[in-house]
Parts: sequence; structure tokens; C-alpha cells
Amino acid sequence: MARTARISNDKLVQARHLRDQATTATELRKALSVLLTAELNLEADKAADILGVSQCTLFRNRSSFRNQKRQPRNSWGGRRRFCLT
Repeated sequence: MARTARISNDKLVQARHLRDQATTATELRKALSVLLTAELNLEADKAADILGVSQCTLFRNRSSFRNQKRQPRNSWGGRRRFCLT
């Protein structure tokens, strides 16, 4: 059995706001990927079919919506960023 998505009320409010203010289809899909699973309790495969995307894209949209306010993680670095003398 798959895990259920737990989405807080403030994220739902943000998703509704993004849905209402969306200027691109990508923004609208991100908002709807959160709203369909949270409000209508749809499973990922059914929500993906409605949006016309794959399940992986649906999960990517939800995670990018969830992490949109965070600072971007610096995944590259280490010694190769240092100047060697």
C-alpha cells in the first residue's frame, strides 16, 4: 500500500493561490497536482491521468511546489571548487 500525501492547510492555501494566479500551464499543473491529491483524495495514477502527465512528473511537481521557498541546495562543491596552488 502506498503512502498517503500529507499536505498542510497553509500549503493548500498556497496551492489555491498559485492556481488562481497561474500564468503558465506548468504553474497550473503544479498547483493542481497538490490540490487533486489533497482535496479529492485521488491516487497518483488517477491524478496524473487527469493532468496528462506521468506519475513521476506528478511527484516532481509536488516536490518542487513543496520546496519552492527553500534556498537552492548547493550540490556541487568540495575540493574541485578550491584554487589549488
